[in-house]
Amino acid sequence: MTPFATHGGMIGAAPSLLPEIIRFLREDVENALLPLSELARFGLGGDHTRALDIWVRWQGGRVCDVLAMNKAGLVLPQCPNAPWSDCAAVLKGREITSILGPQPQVRGLVAACDLGQRPSRLDRDEPYLTLSLDALQVPAGAGRVVPMAQASAEGHFGFYF
Repeated sequence: MTPFATHGGMIGAAPSLLPEIIRFLREDVENALLPLSELARFGLGGDHTRALDIWVRWQGGRVCDVLAMNKAGLVLPQCPNAPWSDCAAVLKGREITSILGPQPQVRGLVAACDLGQRPSRLDRDEPYLTLSLDALQVPAGAGRVVPMAQASAEGHFGFYF
């Protein structure tokens, strides 16, 4: 990805844009945990399969949509303004292996990229990270569910920003 390359209304993100991108993603952290954690662990660009290339749209001097994709073809839309034709322009010619994110955004992106008839191994809508704790069913066996603060103190894996 070339920094600041334009694709429709989106521009490729350079490292100098990371603070603004992270600010935007943190505003909807419930839906942006995966891109935030992948960015924290594997960075922007780079050679790692899970390193992210990111494109953004701006409005009023602020990032208003973020589209991320890693080298393995995982696409992570955080595009509440639904700029699907711009996203399709960014992704044109790239090998998409999966799309994860908020259901309306994933469905919008699938339609814009004309992927609806493409064979898939998994195509279902999941509640993502919106399950209420009283509905949580923990399987029997080893392990336990703990609050993030406790997990962090005990050294368990988690999302740290």
